[in-house]
Amino acid sequence: MSLNMKGDTINVDKHSQKIKENGKTFEEEKESLLKSFLKNITVEPMLFPYLIASILVILVNQNLNIQKACRVNLKLSHDVCEELVNKEKNSIFLTDSEIIVQKLVANMLIWQTILQSSLPAVLVLFLGSWSDRNRLRRPCMLLPIYGEVARNIGLLVCVYFFDELPMEVSGLWQSLTIAVTGYWTVIFMAVFSYIGDVSTDKNKTIRVGLVNATMALSLPIGTGLSGILFRTVGFVGVYCIAIVLCLFSIWMAHVCIHDTMQVRTESEKTRHLSCWSKAKFFFDLKHIVDAFKVTFKKAKNNRRTKVIVLTILITGIMGPLQGDKGVVYLFTRVKFNWNELQFSVFSTTAMCVNLLGTFFVLGVVIRKFGIDDALIGAVATTGKFLSQFVFAFATTETVFYSGVFVNFLQGPAIISMKSIINKIIPAAELGQVGAVTSLGENVVPILCGPLYSYVYESTVSYFPGAYYLVTAAITIPTIFLYIWLYTQHRKETRNSEKPAMDCEGRDESALKDSESVTNYGSIKS
Repeated sequence: MSLNMKGDTINVDKHSQKIKENGKTFEEEKESLLKSFLKNITVEPMLFPYLIASILVILVNQNLNIQKACRVNLKLSHDVCEELVNKEKNSIFLTDSEIIVQKLVANMLIWQTILQSSLPAVLVLFLGSWSDRNRLRRPCMLLPIYGEVARNIGLLVCVYFFDELPMEVSGLWQSLTIAVTGYWTVIFMAVFSYIGDVSTDKNKTIRVGLVNATMALSLPIGTGLSGILFRTVGFVGVYCIAIVLCLFSIWMAHVCIHDTMQVRTESEKTRHLSCWSKAKFFFDLKHIVDAFKVTFKKAKNNRRTKVIVLTILITGIMGPLQGDKGVVYLFTRVKFNWNELQFSVFSTTAMCVNLLGTFFVLGVVIRKFGIDDALIGAVATTGKFLSQFVFAFATTETVFYSGVFVNFLQGPAIISMKSIINKIIPAAELGQVGAVTSLGENVVPILCGPLYSYVYESTVSYFPGAYYLVTAAITIPTIFLYIWLYTQHRKETRNSEKPAMDCEGRDESALKDSESVTNYGSIKS
């Protein structure tokens, strides 16, 4: 009896000791998570202020276009144009004026979207190839920031000569300056390539997640501040703030980002060439051909097929986002009589909900339960499909807001495909592969932007939410593509587990190959 009690006492002591150890481990884990977070910060101090600056001016630019169309192009009365900004009345006269102005703005959005999407799509192919050959990422990050500075300086001129310069001049400057410098397409190609250069297999996932979290965080902040700042400091104030943020971003790029893996072979070859010869070498079509060969080369675990599927996914997810971005503000003005401040509140709410969905997936669904990336993408795109019907047929603001919660996994849908790409492509090829796969992201807005603008212009008088049904139709194939990726992953996981069950004691290299297979295939070619 005493022996049993003694044994029970020993077990209790061991259990108590285990609880203490677990408590200590939990505290240490929290501390290590914070240290890991800080240690893995790379491009975020440069990226965050740039994103805030570019998001701040989106809504302000739309208001500038509306005011230019009203006052300069259509020469409507000062009172009517002021009411378009203030949105304090809801008269039939005002609504008719709003529709006339919006049709003019929607027509300009068509060629703006084509310009902003086509030039970066071509430029990123050459820059991605150059970046991989030289392993230089920082210049590609800085180029779009300089373009943003030039855009805001030019728009200050358009505001100063408000009544002299028509809407088309400001619209051209809004698009051309960022198009020739690559905009988000080039900077994100460079950012993800740089992460591939400086990251190990262990911390690559968390660094990709931090970049996506930075983007998710900047969207609600930039959108929320844009309406408030516009009401407070006007066009000039917002554009000046954006310039200051970009200059700070340039400084942080020189402080935080260093191309330690630079290859000087090409610089030695072109050192004695003239500027014209260097330009010809840079824009050599051979680099584009090589980029496509690298992207779609055959490798084990169906790499080529997966890259094609992921390219289509990028097209199907990012295209509607770009198309919707151009007309959603116009839609809410007509449907709910919102001004830019009310729209900022809605946009901020939507971004915060998406941000919470992103952190929930990264912190709980993936980290705690290890749910597959592709399965998360399938669920997220299904929610997006359903939310489009809520948005399209919403008759009240409450119903319209509820669509945001149905679509709360929009962020994880994007993260899933970016994560899969980074897991199957080696770091030395990320620039070229990222450039080629981003073609879908840039070419489709050339179609989606004009398509959404045309649909909205054609239906604004009787069904302004019709363009949401276009998004729903485009989303359907993305659901099935994510399901295919998930089934492929399950097959590869089962195949990798069979040798482990049949054989005892595999060597370490075989074990590493097994781990890479479960991460959507080995990156080795």
